Amino acid sequence: MSAPEAVAEKIRTDFAAMVAKLKRIDPPDGHKWLPQVGPLDWWNRDIILSVRGIGPSIYLRRDPANDDDPSQLRVEVRLNWNEVGEAPRLDLLRCILWCERGRRIGFAAKSLLPASAVFLRGADVDELYTRIALHLDPALATYRRWLASRYDED
Repeated sequence: MSAPEAVAEKIRTDFAAMVAKLKRIDPPDGHKWLPQVGPLDWWNRDIILSVRGIGPSIYLRRDPANDDDPSQLRVEVRLNWNEVGEAPRLDLLRCILWCERGRRIGFAAKSLLPASAVFLRGADVDELYTRIALHLDPALATYRRWLASRYDED
């Protein structure tokens, strides 16, 4: 297997493994984990060129979508195997994590993370997933508490 083929296979394997791991996280009612459609082959079926710029995303969203729902949750995990401007590598896996609730105004909603986005790295899928969970678990707990409080009586 050539070096580019090995990198492409690692990207394919890592993406599938991260989708499987994230789907183990129980989504709130009416929400579903949805991997981005066609993220690995949109650039002339070349995996390396397809992920070089932005990277593929895995979403937790309301299903069916309803952008006007003030109680919706949006999570995006965008994976990358490179530093900005570099070609993907076998020894690097990183992601950007967003977790928001409510309607989006100007491409932003109420972040459930300490910042609007969190940048994480891991040596492999398991390590990166652990780091994602350290941020996502409290954010989802905050969302569930907020959602329950909307129906509390005074």
